[in-house]
Amino acid sequence: MEPAKRAISAIYDIFDTWASRFTPVCGPGCAHCCTSDVYLTEVEARIIIDYIEKQDRRQWLVELLSHPLPPVSLHLTTNEFAAACLAGRDIDPGGGRFDSPCRLLDNDLCPLYEVRPFGCRCLMSTIVHDATQPAAAPSGYYAAATATQQIIEHLSRPGRWGELSRMLLAEAGRRSDPLFAALGSHQSYEAARTHGRKCRPVPGFLLDEQEYAVVQPLLTTIMAATVEGRTIENMISRDPGD
Repeated sequence: MEPAKRAISAIYDIFDTWASRFTPVCGPGCAHCCTSDVYLTEVEARIIIDYIEKQDRRQWLVELLSHPLPPVSLHLTTNEFAAACLAGRDIDPGGGRFDSPCRLLDNDLCPLYEVRPFGCRCLMSTIVHDATQPAAAPSGYYAAATATQQIIEHLSRPGRWGELSRMLLAEAGRRSDPLFAALGSHQSYEAARTHGRKCRPVPGFLLDEQEYAVVQPLLTTIMAATVEGRTIENMISRDPGD
């Protein structure tokens, strides 16, 4: 899983650089998008737990996860949805729950901002928004974000994709750290271990011609990025699907 972690971390940096051309209104303390409806891959959860251990915030996480976990209604993974669309199937992608804030927030700031998952990282708006005014992004932006999420999901195989709290609980509970070992007795730990949907390979990208013109330079940069002597394109082509 180490190459996948490094590849996904590289993709985070590439996407952040690509997105820096836009001018969002987002800033510290802006948490309108930071709801409890956060999903990530197993590899992304591992990146976060590594960071928490490095920052010695293990007790903070244990206390956070001691509270009841938020409700969850699993959607399709991004690649499952893309595969259905490309096959011409009429499918309901499911809806999110946006009525409560992310439990990680501290005074509307994310203590894990540096390693936030891509599902959070890609959120932005060029206008101030709230419950009555939806966010707005430049043309092609969310098509680029969706394509990037598809690549991250592919690289996270054969792991799972699921809700933030449960994925962190499962990953932390697998660690040998004595503080995290206590999570093994959490009432939801066994369910968390099998929570989520299996990550799927990229079936193709959902891009029209106009979106492709915006997204293609980003995809080219991602695919050319090198991790441990291999390009991300090579990592994907060597493991095309299941």
